[in-house]
Amino acid sequence: MILNKKNIQKINPNIEIPLYDINKVNLGILHFGVGNFHRAHQAVYIHNLLQHGYNNLAILGVSLRNKTIKEKLSKQDYLYSVCQKSKNEEKIQIINSIKNIIYAPEEPQKILDYIANKNINYITITITENGYKFDQQSSSLLFDEDIKNDLFKNNHPKTIIGYLSRGLILRSKLINSPITIISCDNLSKNGDILKKLIIEFMSIYNPEKISWIKKNVKFPNTMVDGIVPRLRKENIGYIEKKISLLDKVPILHEPYVEWYIENNNFLKSEFFYKSNIKIVDNVDLYTNIKLRFLNASHSAVSYIGLLLGYKFVHEVMEDYDCYKFIYNFMNLEVLPIVKVPKDFDKSKYINLVLQRFNNPHLNDELKRISIDGSYKIKIRLLDTIKDRLSDKNCSYSSFIITCWFKFLFGKDINNNLIEINDPNKKTLLDIINNKNNIDQIIENFLNYKFVFDINKEDKYFLKKNIKTHLNNINNYGLKNSIININNSKL
Repeated sequence: MILNKKNIQKINPNIEIPLYDINKVNLGILHFGVGNFHRAHQAVYIHNLLQHGYNNLAILGVSLRNKTIKEKLSKQDYLYSVCQKSKNEEKIQIINSIKNIIYAPEEPQKILDYIANKNINYITITITENGYKFDQQSSSLLFDEDIKNDLFKNNHPKTIIGYLSRGLILRSKLINSPITIISCDNLSKNGDILKKLIIEFMSIYNPEKISWIKKNVKFPNTMVDGIVPRLRKENIGYIEKKISLLDKVPILHEPYVEWYIENNNFLKSEFFYKSNIKIVDNVDLYTNIKLRFLNASHSAVSYIGLLLGYKFVHEVMEDYDCYKFIYNFMNLEVLPIVKVPKDFDKSKYINLVLQRFNNPHLNDELKRISIDGSYKIKIRLLDTIKDRLSDKNCSYSSFIITCWFKFLFGKDINNNLIEINDPNKKTLLDIINNKNNIDQIIENFLNYKFVFDINKEDKYFLKKNIKTHLNNINNYGLKNSIININNSKL
């Protein structure tokens, strides 16, 4: 018996169900990227507000690429279950805050119309870092074929930048009303970046509207957190038993969840203060903490773990030497250089990260975390390396880079194939598979400015570190190299 409105009263009585009728709730939020993270994060925040009687907050989802989630959710009247689970906690909710989903290629004009709708006061976004068409090397818009389509062809938009820009033009003409656009992706200064990209796009597409955008559209910086693994068959079966109904699109994720929004440059409504969303003056501090501690460690776990032949995050953390490596990395190389808000306990945060990674109920696959390494490595590790290189000491950070380098060769220590999923895969593999000697390959690797935008002196020391680590791994094995680093004194 499938989860839908007809059958919801037959659900396990211990499970929380919606107290609201989503069909009677007005739209208030347009969201791009209706993936697992959004449905476990922002959609749950909004659900909790709707449970307490807030109205005008229903979410209209937009799927830019994939129609599957719309098809599955529509068959369930947009009801789905969210299970938060760890060793000590379990909570299951039935969520219904998403009212409908538009599949962009089929109804592009409808999306533009909703951006210009007077009921839509907020647009939220979770499309991953590479969806923004942001060239981090030049800190400007990436003029690829999709952006050129949106700029110069009379086709429907293909990118978030194209949809937002065209929709804002329509909004300025039809209702001339302000709006807040909230990026929730792992980009430092994500709101500032999104605003910059839209202004760049508009400077070519419709320069006359730039002043209206600057005056009427707010782009607050944000930080979101919460580990949401891919849906697995065993998750579906487990949750089905718990709720007594079949949910084909459930979410299982950790209990920990955070959402920080910058206080300035933000049109605030009362409901933001009634939710668990944290409104802060400087979101950069929280973003930097997450990127340098949690996200960098996540990448380290993924590449080290895959090379060792592990499949899941918790398996790597159950390996004492890997656990000690991640612990040392955060305590010895990250903790001394990261600025934090007043009264923030860095040691407590490190222990929390380790505890979150060691959650066996998530079965979070390493290959999921390894995706888009060329985007993630520079955001998560390069600033720490630059800061550490000032005193010529970044053994752990440079070892993580070395493991990413070895990962790109596509085989683990047992010679099993490793899947590489990266938008810059071709360029990276061209560098890795070149017939040059290893010194030249490392040199070319570090000359790839898309990732390694560092000065000559830092590049020299990083090259020296990588070569040393690589020799140790090749001569003594990966596991012994990890042990040696753990036992060395910084």
